[in-house]
Amino acid sequence: NGQAVVLWDPATGKERARFPVGRTKATSPSWSADGTRLAAATDYRLWAWDVKTVRPLGPAAPGHEANITGLAFTPDGRLFTAGDDHTV
Repeated sequence: NGQAVVLWDPATGKERARFPVGRTKATSPSWSADGTRLAAATDYRLWAWDVKTVRPLGPAAPGHEANITGLAFTPDGRLFTAGDDHTV
């Protein structure tokens, strides 16, 4: 079984969406300012999804050569990550 980021409806307690992230636990979840995109990190990889369609966004390959230590959306919607490999 793989790991996933799960969205729950707080009013009903029911699962709204499930975003698979492979075998490693996701950390550092972050929402875009408009609430349409969600991102999280697993080790060297950033995961990002369109929340309405539940589809992944961006490249499927790892982007860092060491653990991702932080991620954030800018007000204009760009997504940045920082890693132990000293890159942003």
